Amino acid sequence: MGKWLAAAGFNGFCGVTFGAWAAHAAVNQIGAAATEWVKTGAQYQLWHAAALLALAVAPPSCWRMRSWVGSCFCLGALLFSGSLYLLAILGWHGLVFVTPVGGMLMLLGWLILFGYGVRNGEGVDDRLAETLLIVEHIVGNAQRLRDAAGIVDVLSGAA
Repeated sequence: MGKWLAAAGFNGFCGVTFGAWAAHAAVNQIGAAATEWVKTGAQYQLWHAAALLALAVAPPSCWRMRSWVGSCFCLGALLFSGSLYLLAILGWHGLVFVTPVGGMLMLLGWLILFGYGVRNGEGVDDRLAETLLIVEHIVGNAQRLRDAAGIVDVLSGAA
């Protein structure tokens, strides 16, 4: 549980940090197109931070699925988002080949999760259902906020 909680925290921190930068300062420093890359990276990283958080509280009976899916989500989000951040900041176009690898890892994680649900749907205990309700709540709130910039704007407005 601890490593997935740490992975969720790290990805969430990076997503909010880069999302805030994209919302408030990046366009003056790196231009509009590169700022959109940063926003995309932050959005995907935040979604996968929420998914990693849900995996962290998944029941112990799901350890194998959690290990595979968590690895795909964490590495995928870091490669996908990190390559977009570095592309935007450094302008090094060699990183564009890393971005789809990260995207494919995230997709693989979702496919593994789908397969696990289809195969073990009836045998999953109530803690997993509880975990899914948490994710549904997080996703519902995130959809209302739309993106990382919206989250930062809402948080700054609440202060």
